[in-house]
Amino acid sequence: MDCNWCANRLGSQKGIQLADTQRNWGLSKGVAMSAHSVRIRVAVVVVMLCVAMLLTGCDWLTGFESFLNNGDIPVSNSKPAKPTEDPGPLYDTDEAPVVESAASEAPIFDNQNILAVQNGGTSPIFKVATASVITKIQTYHWNDAAGNGSTGKISLKAADGKTYGPWDTVGLEGQGGVPNAYWAATPNVTVPAGSYTVIDSDPSTWSQNADSGGVGFAVVYAESAK
Repeated sequence: MDCNWCANRLGSQKGIQLADTQRNWGLSKGVAMSAHSVRIRVAVVVVMLCVAMLLTGCDWLTGFESFLNNGDIPVSNSKPAKPTEDPGPLYDTDEAPVVESAASEAPIFDNQNILAVQNGGTSPIFKVATASVITKIQTYHWNDAAGNGSTGKISLKAADGKTYGPWDTVGLEGQGGVPNAYWAATPNVTVPAGSYTVIDSDPSTWSQNADSGGVGFAVVYAESAK
């Protein structure tokens, strides 16, 4: 047998095996690189989805899952709007609150609030649906933390022009010991159903603010007429 021929044959077979090995390694490397590229792309998509979820909320994600699972186009449901708070009453003549008289003494009108106040309140108006005994009327005179050296008078004026009072008032300290910040009258007068205006003898120091619509702070107590 020709030894040269055998050597050449063996060399050729080794060359073929080496070429096959290199080709297989190249294919494996290409597949590995392709899989790595897919993983990178998937990671990028996941990151983008997370960012979108943080920016827009999670509701769309449910719709997206429905789209993938069922093949249906998701229909987004808008979130219900948050209820807004009603503005404070302004107590105009035509919009004054109507209240039933209380069985025992109780406040039937109160337009006070805890916000900062200024002077110059206007007269509030309220309505009662049935005859009532007005037992107490209280107004507020913060007067820029100065209070008052003395108290004034309070009266009621009916829609028909009839005046009840005026009545003397007793002074009570306000926050921080402000003298005579509260003026309290105890008329114990019976009034028929109707609309009434609270009259204060010193509107220049009568406390009010934007939340009360510029109307002077007042509280009216009443009970049912017997």
